[in-house]
Formats: sequence, C-alpha cells, structure tokens
Amino acid sequence: AFVREGFSLWAFLFSFVWLWAQRAWLAGFLTLVALLLLAVARTAIGIAPPLALALQLAVAVGVGLFGHDWRRAALT
Repeated sequence: AFVREGFSLWAFLFSFVWLWAQRAWLAGFLTLVALLLLAVARTAIGIAPPLALALQLAVAVGVGLFGHDWRRAALT
C-alpha cells in the first residue's frame, strides 16, 4: 500500500486517534501512554502549565512528523 511521506496535519491534530484509525495500534497506545503520563506528571508533580503544553506539543509534532513512518511499519 502507498503511504505518504512528510508531515501529517491530521496526525498532529488527533495523535493517537489518528494512529488507531490507521491501524498503528502500538504507536497509538504508546502515544496515549505518553500523553497520560504528562497529565499525571502535571497534577502529581506540579509541572507548570506552559511546560506541560510544550511537552504535549512536542508529542503532537513527533506524531505529525513520524506518523506516516509508524503507519508504514505497522503494515509490515
């Protein structure tokens, strides 16, 4: 199957939901775990909201950049 190269805006916006829709189950699960850990760290440890937002954006950008690669890997 043909999988596009480059940044995916939909993967950036919807992260783990997009990965699950593309059947990249493991990548979607690990992304969800990373986002949940960030949420727990924000409340339990007291991470400042700007830092938490920056980390969440970093995860979203990572999914946007590597989402197609993870989708391709899930196909094999």
